[in-house]
Amino acid sequence: MRNDKVISPVNNIIIVGGGIIGWSVAAAICNNNKYCQIRVIELPEKDSASSNFGKIVSTLPAVESFHQTIGVKERALFKHVNMSFSLGTLYKNWRNYVGRDFFLPFSDHGFTLNGVEFPNYVMRSHQNGEMIDFDEYALATHASRANNFRHPSKDPRSVFSTLEYGLHLNTKQYTDYLTQCALAKGVEQVFAESVSAHINENSGDIDNLSLNQVDESVATDTAITADFYIDCSLKGNLLPVAITEENAGEHTRNSYKSVKIVNAHQNLSLIHISEPTRQEAIS
Repeated sequence: MRNDKVISPVNNIIIVGGGIIGWSVAAAICNNNKYCQIRVIELPEKDSASSNFGKIVSTLPAVESFHQTIGVKERALFKHVNMSFSLGTLYKNWRNYVGRDFFLPFSDHGFTLNGVEFPNYVMRSHQNGEMIDFDEYALATHASRANNFRHPSKDPRSVFSTLEYGLHLNTKQYTDYLTQCALAKGVEQVFAESVSAHINENSGDIDNLSLNQVDESVATDTAITADFYIDCSLKGNLLPVAITEENAGEHTRNSYKSVKIVNAHQNLSLIHISEPTRQEAIS
């Protein structure tokens, strides 16, 4: 199917759903698009992507790059958010062996020797009947046991340059901090009880969103439009799926006006949800 649709510039974005995901998206976009109007539609907590994260969120090391992108300094973050460092994840009673724990660091295990990577040496040792505790060959394992932490060295000759770390963050405080960062850069915050999308029957694009708002106990419906819509709601189902060549059906052309951000039931490249069967290694 040939696509002749002309993509217009995006000067107005609506993000449906706030929480840690919605405000992360807003902070990232506004930092790189200073002249784009961005509005975040805050929904009741049961429809917000933050309601499924609990009180603490554990980040992956990629959060450092994200913070650099949106202009957030780690020292400033410490002043506003209860947080601690994480070198990896501790698995208790690994593979049903009582008392045998396994530490999975964010950094690599072992080293490369004579052009051969470390896992190959471990496999050869296992084949020869010598069992090696894989996690013993990671600096982060021993640092976490000693409850020690230091930032990775920028000197590639230093063993400390092999360290990587994530953060444990108070979800509400972190979301509030991202919200304030985004609002300070011109992002608008709109509160609504519910939202529904009106679809153009010919193009499959979203014509507008209808917001149900309550002002002084009086319910009103407000229609708002944008060039682009991002669904950051809890289940990611408040906006219709963007039309593609495979599901275009009766539509005359593809839709480029909406996208869904991975929701709280899946892993983000930036954030993962701690499961109750795991213990995070904090140092």
